[in-house]
Amino acid sequence: MPDYRLNSRSPYYIEGAIPVTEATPPTPVQNNTPPTVTITASNENPFVGETVTLDAVATDSDGTIAGYLWSTGGTTTQVQATSSSEGCIDFFVVVTDNDGDTANATKRICWQKVPDIILNDESNVSCGDTVNEGSFTGKKVYNIGDVGDKIGNVKIAFKDFSSDIYANSLLREVPVKFSLEWNNTTQTTGYIGNSVFDPDLTANGVDSSNISTASTSNKDFNTELTINKTAATPSEVRIIAETPLVNDRFSFTITCPNPTTLATPTHNYTLTATSSTADFQYNDSAGATQTVTLNQNTPTIVVAQKDSVSVTSGSGTLVEGGLGFANGTPTQTLDQNTEFIFWLDNSGSLGSELNVLKDMTNNELKDSFLSYYNNDIAKYQSQVIYNTNPSTLGITGAYQDPMFEERFLQWSSLEKRNSNSTKLVHLVYIDEAATQYHYGSTSLVGDNTLFGLYSTDLAALRTSLDNQTNYGNKMVIVFCIEKTQDNGVSAPYLQFSHFINNVSTGSNGFDGVNGLADRSEVIFIRNVKPKQDSTYYHQKTIDALKDLGYNIT
Repeated sequence: MPDYRLNSRSPYYIEGAIPVTEATPPTPVQNNTPPTVTITASNENPFVGETVTLDAVATDSDGTIAGYLWSTGGTTTQVQATSSSEGCIDFFVVVTDNDGDTANATKRICWQKVPDIILNDESNVSCGDTVNEGSFTGKKVYNIGDVGDKIGNVKIAFKDFSSDIYANSLLREVPVKFSLEWNNTTQTTGYIGNSVFDPDLTANGVDSSNISTASTSNKDFNTELTINKTAATPSEVRIIAETPLVNDRFSFTITCPNPTTLATPTHNYTLTATSSTADFQYNDSAGATQTVTLNQNTPTIVVAQKDSVSVTSGSGTLVEGGLGFANGTPTQTLDQNTEFIFWLDNSGSLGSELNVLKDMTNNELKDSFLSYYNNDIAKYQSQVIYNTNPSTLGITGAYQDPMFEERFLQWSSLEKRNSNSTKLVHLVYIDEAATQYHYGSTSLVGDNTLFGLYSTDLAALRTSLDNQTNYGNKMVIVFCIEKTQDNGVSAPYLQFSHFINNVSTGSNGFDGVNGLADRSEVIFIRNVKPKQDSTYYHQKTIDALKDLGYNIT
């Protein structure tokens, strides 16, 4: 039983068992030179419901063509046909010359299922992935979730199949437009593929200025598309593939920036003028000398080479913070010996969120880590630690008293539990901070006032970070579940959001060693929504881990 190819450009075949309507030609007249006839079709592979025009092209060397008879009943040189279902139909024409002799021709038309139009099919991809796509019509969106704060070129490069005999035989001809989007900027290829499809593109409303096809398909090796990510944020880059036609295939690999630590370390320095104005001079990450003028009591963080910062005019202070990365944080060497410690605030304010978070850690998150550890349950139990009641962890002193719950800075200052762990990641879920961290009214929540317990716990965390031998050995992620109110109470939650803003940005007296704005090792995930399901909190967690480079899904 033969197979039938859908069209001359398609890699797909239909088994011979499809429905076929056949016709039987008449017996030709003897002792005469018969006429000749061929059939041309406007489309041999239409979609169901589309109309095809068939033309009989006939000649007679010793006379004229006297008549036409089609299997459809038509008697002119041209007929039209359509089908309401999938399948192939053989269309037959018999032409008769003026001597009564005949000739015949057959043309097989195969109607295909109308493809579903994909308006915006989104999927998540990662740096280094190879995307292989088959048949679709419409738009595909690929979100690159782990570019993070890296700065530089993000590129897609279409694969080279020249050495792969099988893959090279699979067509990549149908034009598709590819775009890279970041921070409201777009780079695009225009429609690339085989120029034989240009009339189909224009028939579907594509402007000729957007068509960049070639006589030999350019949806293949040596075609690349690049966008320059010039800042750390926003972090997400999107790839968009779209076509009004039916795509056959394409395959591309994603490349992301891979900054490395500079030979001369750079740090975050908090600069503050103590005179009415002050000039500061420093060497930036590229070694160029920079000068900044500040007004009194307006702290500013700069990324500068170590020990290169000085006050050149007026008076001021400078505080060296953690390592700074003007070109994005360096890619980490990661392995399965990272220790993950999760902290869930059990003071009562989380309310219903606490049970959802526990459900998330016991189910979706556990499944994600087991997949990461190749279902090695012993490894999982060794490296993933959940603390759902931090006030009873056996930490000595007043910390065991319920009054000292919500001390997330102290939790984060703890070191790894296992001696064989190579790195440590603290993940904290909290909607309030300890009242000993901040006091005050709703509008002035501890502004320009540092309380003793806060300063003690902050110093412990900063010392722990300073003691790490390499950047990335210890990271802290704080998921801030921010509320406007809960059970009619609003002040503590508004105070918490304001307090976190001060600590994370260095505002209102929380600059330098008084906060964490200069520590790239501490990441605040702001405005995490309250009262969500476990799927929401799981995705937030996975996204944060991916931003650190962990391929956990």
